[in-house]
Amino acid sequence: VVFEEGKWRIPSHYDYPADGKERLAKTAAGVIGIKKDDFRSDNVADHEACGVIDPLDETSTALSGRGQRVTIKGANDQILADFIIGKPVEGREGFRFVRVPE
Repeated sequence: VVFEEGKWRIPSHYDYPADGKERLAKTAAGVIGIKKDDFRSDNVADHEACGVIDPLDETSTALSGRGQRVTIKGANDQILADFIIGKPVEGREGFRFVRVPE
């Protein structure tokens, strides 16, 4: 943990704010309400178009189509939720493509 520009940050976690309780609460609240609405594809070739390429996947050569990975952990680093949030769904306001990483 380092103190830079008036904020504590965690460099090993992409400079995530160490005092991010409010941000964590908002993220958790947003994930709680996620409901599966429709199924688009399980074909890896469609990941780029949907924007759900894992941003942590170092083997992917795609320059676009990387989503935002959201991982929520509980006690003892137990994973409670893990999603890749992708592009907005065309014609469906408030909807986004979401993928559960392998």
